[in-house]
Order: sequence, then C-alpha cells, then structure tokens
Amino acid sequence: MTIDIAQIGDSTFSINDILKDNYSGPIREMLDSLTKVKHGFTLSESMTNTFRGPNIISNTPMLKPNTNLPGYVFTVRPDLNFSRANLKIDRKMSPLLTDNANSIMRAIRCILAPQCMMPMYQAGFPDRTSRGQMTYINCPLVDKNYPFIAVSDNNVKTLTGWPSNRLGIRNTPAGILKEVHIMADGPATYKGDFSLNMSLNSMKGNPLMYLYYYWILYIGMVYTQSYGLMPWPEYLSNGRMDYTTRIYRLIMDETKTYVTETAMTGYAIPVSIDIGPYFDYQADNYRPYVERTTEVEFACSGVEYLDEIIIKQFNRTVEIFQPLMGDKYRKHYLQKVDKKYQKIMNNKVYPWIHPISRELEWWCKPADWKESSKLIQLADISNVF
Repeated sequence: MTIDIAQIGDSTFSINDILKDNYSGPIREMLDSLTKVKHGFTLSESMTNTFRGPNIISNTPMLKPNTNLPGYVFTVRPDLNFSRANLKIDRKMSPLLTDNANSIMRAIRCILAPQCMMPMYQAGFPDRTSRGQMTYINCPLVDKNYPFIAVSDNNVKTLTGWPSNRLGIRNTPAGILKEVHIMADGPATYKGDFSLNMSLNSMKGNPLMYLYYYWILYIGMVYTQSYGLMPWPEYLSNGRMDYTTRIYRLIMDETKTYVTETAMTGYAIPVSIDIGPYFDYQADNYRPYVERTTEVEFACSGVEYLDEIIIKQFNRTVEIFQPLMGDKYRKHYLQKVDKKYQKIMNNKVYPWIHPISRELEWWCKPADWKESSKLIQLADISNVF
C-alpha cells in the first residue's frame, strides 16, 4: 500500500503518542515504513525484534521505557504487650496509658499492640478478656483489622538499603601457568543481616517519632527484663519475639493496578530513631521542624525477591488481622472497590493481591461503602460526562 504523506497534513504526533500506541492504520504503516528504511527498526515491532536476533546496524531501537510506578511500602504491625498492667511497671511508658481515645498516644498503643484491641484468633491467641486479664480498648484513629502501620507507610519518603543477591563463587588455587578455575559455591539468595533506612515525612504532633521511640524502648525493656516488662505469655513460653515486623515492597505497573515486582524482609527490628538531633538548637531557625524528616533504621534478617510466596504471605497477613478477607468470606461480606471509586474509599480499604492476575485489589467494609454512597453516586454521574 502506497501512503501519500500529503494525506497526513500538518498533524503532529508526539513521542508519547507513539510509545503509547495511540496511532493506527495508515499512520502506523507510514511510520513503520519510514523508520525501517531509515533506522532499521519499526516502532510497532521494536520490542519483539530486540528479542529475536542481533542488532547488526547498532542503531538504538525505540524501545518502550520502564514506566513502572514506585508502588507501596507495607510495614506489618508488631504484637507488643501494651496491656495496662505491663505499661504501669515503668514510668517511661505511662503516657501510653491515656484514656483519651482520640489522642496520638492511644493510637500508638493500639497500632503497636493489636491484642489490646481485639482477640487474635487467626494467629492462635486467646481472648484476653475471658479470664479477666484485661479490657480491650478502642481508638477511632486506628482500624483494628488493618494489618500494617498506616501512619508510617503513608509517610515514607525513602526506604533504602535492600541488598542484592550474589552467587557464591569458589576459586581454585592458581596452577603452574597461573590458571584459575571457578565454580558455584553457594546459593543465589541473601539470608544474612542488613540494615534498611526509612525516612518519614514530618507531621504535626510527631506521631512517627513517638511510635518508633516507644517501640524501640519496649524492645530494650523486654530484652533486659530489668524493668519487669514482659511479652505476652505465649511468646515467652514459645521463645518467640513479639517486637519484630516484616516490610513488604510492591512495585506497580504504570496504571497502578497490577503488582509487577515484589520484595520482603525475612523479619525486621527497629533499632534506632534520630531523636537526638531533634533537640539540637539554632536560634536563627524559627521553624526548624517543618521540613525535618524522621529517620528510622531497621536491622533485618534475610530478604526475598520476586518469589510467589511473598504474595501468599502478604495475603495471609491481611487475613490474620481481617478474617473476612479469607477466600471463603471476602466476596460475601466485603465490597471490592473498583478503580473509579478508589479515591472515595481512600484510607478505608484492605489490600489483597490476586495470585494469578497479580491485581492489587482493594476491599472495604459494607458500612464504609454505604457511608460513602452519595459520593459513589456522584462518581457514577461524573463518569457519564
């Protein structure tokens, strides 16, 4: 087919239009023909051809760039023993005993100690109110069924320090001609220790500094036991740590719909927070904390990349905290939030990764969906236009 360039007129095609395949028919054929003759590749087949064989003319093909989005950080809530009896043992923990349900301190207590809010049957723990051990507490700022530390994850500015896997290699002693032979000598996975550094945006009231400060303070008290603080009995009898977390990283496609790559720590422990520099003084800096970040260091053990078990573990964690997210109940008792409603239901959803399609689905409680019904109707009307 002969294409008359005059038929195209003065139409302008941006590089974004080309990369997004927003051209078709005669335009596509014309561009493919011109680029093939001039440069040796076609716009429509540049990706497939680069797999097929060698590039003998050494021109750089017009490949689609990697437009994946940074995605999400999910930090699993630990299971600290912040029962009233335990907190009363040391004066440093007393601010967490506040009865103000809307306070930052109550929110921190609820986030770090989920068993203070509800029984964790899915994790194998008993109802702690049945024997009169304690009374469950509530906080409107915290969804007791949400498994991750939302206030931290929503304010992550940077998270650095992920180690790269490296295959172990064994070298033979040099021979008479100084020849050396090599062979594999270890797995290509990373099971050692490493540090992750998390930088968090500053917030009024300093909830993130307080959250990690009390978390780290508790770890030291439980470890030394010189202050009398103790973990929940089940952790003590089984020799388990109650203060660990796991950090998940999900990288998303350009539509922010599908998970493209995954990573997770084996387990992690917060070990330091930059509380010291917070008290530095400069008289000429009138607002020194506006642009300040909260820096947290995690000591981590082991890491997994691109393993399907990451998706399974992620979904299982969500199910432990919110049993209705299980496969038997999710579709019957929760509402899946379609993309056009996600802005409306922001901060009121539970994540779930589809193990086949890898779609990152968001589900909400019917009560929250009903509460937002007017906004949902408005979204439906606006989509018509």
